[in-house]
Amino acid sequence: EENIIKDCFGKEKLSKYFGKQKLNVCLVYGIEPHIIQKYSQNHGGGNDEENDHTKVVSKMNFEDFSLPHADGNYFLRPDRILGSFLINPLNPPCGHQEASESLEDEKLKDIKNVNEIINQSNKDKYSNQMIIKSVYGHQLRKVKIEWACTFTANKFATTFQAVEDRYVPSTHCLVYYYGLISETLQLLRSGIPARQLDLHNNDNGDYDNGGGGGGSDYGGSQGIIFSLHQPHELTLDEKIVFGSNYQSCVVCSIARRYLSPFPPINNNGKEIPSLRLIHYSILQAMRPMSNHHGNGAFDELTDPKPWLDGMILLPPHVIKRAYQLDPSINLNDFKTNKQQNIKFQSPLDIILDSSSASITTTDYHKTDVVDRNSRISSSSLTSSSTTAAATTS
Repeated sequence: EENIIKDCFGKEKLSKYFGKQKLNVCLVYGIEPHIIQKYSQNHGGGNDEENDHTKVVSKMNFEDFSLPHADGNYFLRPDRILGSFLINPLNPPCGHQEASESLEDEKLKDIKNVNEIINQSNKDKYSNQMIIKSVYGHQLRKVKIEWACTFTANKFATTFQAVEDRYVPSTHCLVYYYGLISETLQLLRSGIPARQLDLHNNDNGDYDNGGGGGGSDYGGSQGIIFSLHQPHELTLDEKIVFGSNYQSCVVCSIARRYLSPFPPINNNGKEIPSLRLIHYSILQAMRPMSNHHGNGAFDELTDPKPWLDGMILLPPHVIKRAYQLDPSINLNDFKTNKQQNIKFQSPLDIILDSSSASITTTDYHKTDVVDRNSRISSSSLTSSSTTAAATTS
C-alpha cells in the first residue's frame, strides 16, 4: 500500500491515505503499450527511479484520439478490464478467513463513498458541461472544404504556416491526407477510418489502398497513411500511393510520437520517407465505447453512425483544414443526395472494433496466488497489448 501511494500520489499523501482503507480494489487492464508514458514527478509522484514502473495515459491522448462523454469526462475502454480483485491493503492477500466478514463493513463504506461521489458529481456536472461546450466545442468547429485548385506553392506554405501557428502545439505536427471529395465530406462528418489493406500494384500502376489514405502492412496490423508533404510538394511515389485520382487534401494535427515511419511498399521494397502511419491499435485503445447509458460520447459528431457501427476512426476534431484540389468537381452536386454521394471509399476495408465479454469482480481474499495469475489469460489480450494494474477504492 505504501508503494502504491508513493508512486501514484506522492510521498506527501502517505499520511492522508495510508491505513485508511482508501485502496481496496485492484483492476487489471490490458493496454496498448504505445499510449502509456512514464509517470513523472510533475504528475505528483516521486523521483524517476521510484516511478520507473508506474505509467500514465496522458490527457492529451484522450483529447487527440477519444471523444468526451456528455459530462465532459474521458474514459478508457471498460472492455479492456481483464480482472477486478477486492483487496485489503492492511493485510497481505493470503486468503484470510475473516475477510468475508470485513467485506460487509467495507460494503457499507463503499455505499457511503459512492453517495459522496454522486453528490460531488452532480455539483460538477454543470461546470463540466460548460467546459465541454467551450473547449471541445471549439475543437469541433465546422471545417468546410475550401477551394485551393489555383493555390501557388507560396500560398500553400503561408496558409499552412498560419494554421500551424494557431492550432498546433509543439508536441504535434501537421500531416496531410489525400483522397476523393466524396470521402472527404464523410471524413469531416465522422473522422478518418483505419484500414486493413496491403499496398500492391494494380493494373493502372497505382497502389491499391482503398481509395486514398488506406492501411499498410505494419507488423501484421493496419492504420492510416499520412504524408508530411503539402499538395505542392507531393512526389510521384506519394501520388501513386494515395491514388492518381485524388481530389482533395485534409490537414490534421497529430502528436509526433504516434506517427511511425511508413514501411517499404510491398513487392519492390521501395521506401517513401515522407509517409507516416498512425497504427490502428492506438486508435482502438482510445476509442470510446458505444453510447452506454446515454453518456453521449458520440453526440457532438455530425454523423456518429460509423462509430456506432464499430469502425475505428481518428476523431474529426483533429482535422484543421480541408481543400479541394480538382477544379472539375462541383461541391453542389453532393448536396442533392448526401446518402449516395457522401461516403467512405472501400468500406469493407475499414477495420471494425471487437469488444470483449464483461467480467465480474473476484474476491481477492478467497483466491490463492497461483489461481489468481492463471485467471488472467493471455488469450484475453492482443499480441500488441500489455497488462497494467490499477488500484482504487
